[in-house]
Amino acid sequence: MTFLALAIALFIIGLALSRPYWRLLRKRVLNQSSEVAIHQGDCTYSSPGVALPENFRMMGIDVSHHQGLIDWKKVAAAKIKSKPLSFVFVRATYGRWKNDKYFTYNWKATAQVGLLRGAYHYFLPTQSAVAQAEKFLSRVCGPDGKYQGDLPPVLDVEDPPTGISREEFHSEIQQWLDLVENRTGHRPILYSGANFYRVNLYPVFKSYPLWVAHYQKNQPSIPHTQSWDVWQFTDKARIDGICVAVDLNVCPHIPSFFPPQALRTVHGN
Repeated sequence: MTFLALAIALFIIGLALSRPYWRLLRKRVLNQSSEVAIHQGDCTYSSPGVALPENFRMMGIDVSHHQGLIDWKKVAAAKIKSKPLSFVFVRATYGRWKNDKYFTYNWKATAQVGLLRGAYHYFLPTQSAVAQAEKFLSRVCGPDGKYQGDLPPVLDVEDPPTGISREEFHSEIQQWLDLVENRTGHRPILYSGANFYRVNLYPVFKSYPLWVAHYQKNQPSIPHTQSWDVWQFTDKARIDGICVAVDLNVCPHIPSFFPPQALRTVHGN
């Protein structure tokens, strides 16, 4: 190898290692014995910092790169007013191009600590639904093509349909839902805010399991003919192992989409 070729190779290696992901990997991501990342800082709390709803059966969180590096061992051991977490939803993709930068780590670590997990995709109505579904599936399915989550895939719909009709908006969403259901064998869950769902999605998607966000209410405000399975009631919870605020969700019952083999791992059942 010539001196010039060696210099170019060393430059490329140095450039790669300077990227945030690799810097993270070298310095603090992996614990060598468990391959579960340990976040810098203590990140433990005396309380969740929020009032919990009454009469719920299960509780869980959802995360994305906004939560930074998470100590999943602490999360799995955490108690929120004496109650453990039962599940977690992890963001995998955003639109047709973007991966959540911590998805690979979060997906692997949640499995290692035994939390029931599902993956979600943030939907952009201005981009191809088919391309978005393919992007999501490429992240959440294994080499055998099978979905690797315990809980169904989730479509997160929050952005209004700018520049397209309401019918086109619904058609795009349906394309994503159909493609993902056909490929994974799981009927997807639909996530949205209570008001957005009521105005933009109901009753077209009434038959899909609903995960609804509504803060500062005793219960989510949705049409009385619409049932819901998961309620995201706050985005300001403090959970051991997570150094910033995180969404907290409750289920009034054990949702039907929890597979029988997974129910054995749900605390208290």
